Amino acid sequence: MTDLSWNVLEIDCEAEANDISAKLREIVSKMLRKRGLVVAISGGIDSSVCAALAVKAIGNERVLGLILPEKDSSDESATKARALADFLGIPTLTVDIAPTLDAIGCYGWRDQAVRRAVPDLDAGAGLFAFSLGGAGHSVLGVESNRQAVADGIASARLNRVGE
Repeated sequence: MTDLSWNVLEIDCEAEANDISAKLREIVSKMLRKRGLVVAISGGIDSSVCAALAVKAIGNERVLGLILPEKDSSDESATKARALADFLGIPTLTVDIAPTLDAIGCYGWRDQAVRRAVPDLDAGAGLFAFSLGGAGHSVLGVESNRQAVADGIASARLNRVGE
């Protein structure tokens, strides 16, 4: 067994980026027989790296950045995504997916899950929730009423789910 040390984090970033780009280029052109890639971008680190690797692999003229705002995403996310696209020189398409998510029940399921995790949540209160630590682990529910929002006050509860 090898001892775990900080050296495990030492990688040649340029060599790894080249290897990933070469494999991505091969997959797109030879396996999928496509000329380009569509990359959903949020402006966060994961999608930024994916978009940058796609550009490195096949060129910015063959990559489309897809920005998918919805009810719970911040305006800052779309702004960062556009800044990333500008930096990489890729075109973007913005599609508001809130109506689709609403139509298939995603927001209702989210609200139900939070109410199950936080049973005493005021049904009339504003509700915002997101998962922490992956599916089925934790949910953070934040509730507030209009006066509390006006006062800048909200209460939060962290509950374990599935225990």
